[in-house]
Amino acid sequence: MNKWGKIWAALLLTALLLLTWTGCGKTEPSGNETAGETEGATSSVQGESKVPQTETETRRMPQIPDADFEGESFDVLHWTVDESWIPWEEIYVETMNGDVLETAVFNRNSEVGEKYHATFSVAYEHVNTFKSKLQTLVSTTAKDYDLCVLRSVTVASIFMQDFFADMRDLSYVDFTNPWWSQSSMDALRTGNRINFCASDYLLMDKSATVCTFFNKAIADEHGEAIGNLYEAVRQGEWTLEKLTDCMAAVATDLNDDGRTNSDGDLVGMVGSDSPVNYLFLAAGGRFMQYNETRNCYDYTFYTQENVDKLQDIFESVMYADSNLNETHTPTSTTKFENDLALFKMGAVQKTSDFRQMKSDYGILPIPMYEKSQGRYFSEVSPDRDSLLFLPATVGEADMPFIGTMLEALGARSYYEVLPVFHDIVLEGKGTRDKESRDMLQLVFETRTYDPGLIFDLAGFARYIMHYTQYGTSDFASAYAEYEGKIDERLKELNNYIAENS
Repeated sequence: MNKWGKIWAALLLTALLLLTWTGCGKTEPSGNETAGETEGATSSVQGESKVPQTETETRRMPQIPDADFEGESFDVLHWTVDESWIPWEEIYVETMNGDVLETAVFNRNSEVGEKYHATFSVAYEHVNTFKSKLQTLVSTTAKDYDLCVLRSVTVASIFMQDFFADMRDLSYVDFTNPWWSQSSMDALRTGNRINFCASDYLLMDKSATVCTFFNKAIADEHGEAIGNLYEAVRQGEWTLEKLTDCMAAVATDLNDDGRTNSDGDLVGMVGSDSPVNYLFLAAGGRFMQYNETRNCYDYTFYTQENVDKLQDIFESVMYADSNLNETHTPTSTTKFENDLALFKMGAVQKTSDFRQMKSDYGILPIPMYEKSQGRYFSEVSPDRDSLLFLPATVGEADMPFIGTMLEALGARSYYEVLPVFHDIVLEGKGTRDKESRDMLQLVFETRTYDPGLIFDLAGFARYIMHYTQYGTSDFASAYAEYEGKIDERLKELNNYIAENS
């Protein structure tokens, strides 16, 4: 951007910031609000482990009375796209087939089913028809399903449709138990209602959590410049600056074209536009947050602090000479897997892509913005995760059965399925070490939901993610273009909350 363009952007930013107001809508959050609610210890760099580390550790068991449901079926409606989007069966496995994770899910259901004399079923509905399926169910008051599981990005299309019941009405459920995700509930609540949440009954929220993969062979070769990345994480020194320093240290012009981020080069990082949102959230930035005091959502993106952080992310990472963005520069080979990229960011699920790598790789959280931030934040990708909710067709008489199933299945998953899931994720070459296990646990412990990514008012969050195509970081103009549409959608959302809390 030229000199006068920067001056104009600064003036426009100042003018827009002066228009922000307190109350429901747009506000500049305090330091605590910016951090948001996440899993784990809110002031810890590492977080607190939620999965028991030894078999002798005391288990916290659900407080459920003995019951015989006389063969009643626990029926779940689950989202799908195709088989590649659901790599693990998280709800129901009909028979054991030798797969260790599916065996764990099968045993979980069998044990709960035997204890409470219940059976299980799951039906899959494509994401494109999920909303219409719910409309049909609610309009006919058909009690075909006890529970629904959907992607976060579907929430926006059904949130104001009265398709869901309040999960607080469930019997025997204690949402403070460790198998419930507090951050997911906080991100999507209205008043005291619990509308949607993640549970360890599900696996897709874990597999959709984003992290940083690093190529150990490249890291070892440049060890003096890079250092011990695991130790950097533990010491709170895995920051945006550390990331960019490491990227620059390895970038090499292998094809002599005068660049260090073309197809044939050794690059510091390879990927797409997605790290924009990963790094913004990891820096403590949020597009939108629920305001408990005023029972509404505030659009918190447009603050000077957030704009400064996002500009730094674009200039130092996304536009760096050491970063190859495959969204705009297609590559002829899988660079990370072929020892031509130090870093790659993506969902934990991507570990399945690295099984055939000739070199070892490691797992790190997304770096925090700076050390003073004090903790890591790991985005749960709203395109690939799972949230559960109660369809509006369930009634008071259904709550003891559904509550018993969710609490019993969640507890069994927490203690018996999740450890197996961790082993599956770490199955790749070179990742079966204590440090990788600790890093993966940290990533899961710092899972964070941004309602601004879930609702994506006016499509602004996705627009910012793909803003690299313009080769600029003029977010004042970008926000000015969308501000009216965002305000309109936000008003609709908050009016609905006020009328239905």
